[in-house]
Amino acid sequence: MYPVLKLIFDYDTFSDRKTTSSGKKYSAFNLVKEIGLKTCPYCNRQFITVLEKKRISKGIHDIQKRRPALDHFYPRSRYPIFGISFYNLIPSCSFCNSSFKRDEDTTTERYIHPYEEGYSNFAKFKFTPTTNNSKVKMSIKLEINEIDKKKKKRITKTARLFKINEIYQNHSDLAQEIYEKSLKNSKGQADSVKKIIRTICKYTTTEEEFYKFYFGNYKNEEDFEKRPLAKFTSDLVDELQIMRLYSKQ
Repeated sequence: MYPVLKLIFDYDTFSDRKTTSSGKKYSAFNLVKEIGLKTCPYCNRQFITVLEKKRISKGIHDIQKRRPALDHFYPRSRYPIFGISFYNLIPSCSFCNSSFKRDEDTTTERYIHPYEEGYSNFAKFKFTPTTNNSKVKMSIKLEINEIDKKKKKRITKTARLFKINEIYQNHSDLAQEIYEKSLKNSKGQADSVKKIIRTICKYTTTEEEFYKFYFGNYKNEEDFEKRPLAKFTSDLVDELQIMRLYSKQ
């Protein structure tokens, strides 16, 4: 049964290039390009980029196309009927796709589907600063505060699958930068931060502009997919309540 389904829902052909009966070519590259995601929806740590470049070689016109990997949320080895289902094809970084998820039997009953839902405010990054030899180090953890036990379990399983807590320890430097932009430091540093913020407020029109200028990322959840570490940044900024310092007065 499975071989027949794999032949009908032929991902390998779709992955390379598929010519429709009308003569129009549609492939995985077209799908990823039209979806338009900028970062991996599983980890929000790496850019995913499509590249389309025209070239001429020996008089032959050709187009080089490169795209990120497409993960089958429902693995096609187990669910071949979803082999070319657009809902099931998730553009992702090779780290999440090849190193972590691989052929794990993921279903929406057990894991979070990135097209349907994200961690949102149900799970937020937190950090604990510790001082060692006058240097502040950050211990980072994704804390899940969802009271719905089923959803909490699904978020936990998803975070464990993609090693979210482990890999985000590598971004303690960014956590420290955000910490230093708050008023949690010495009085002298805090006064300097206030002056910087007052100056930036003068030259930015909106709160979103100020946020992007000061933290180099996007403030609103719907924009998190545009730049790596956007949710991570937002969660730490919220924890430190830095945006309370923003004022156009």
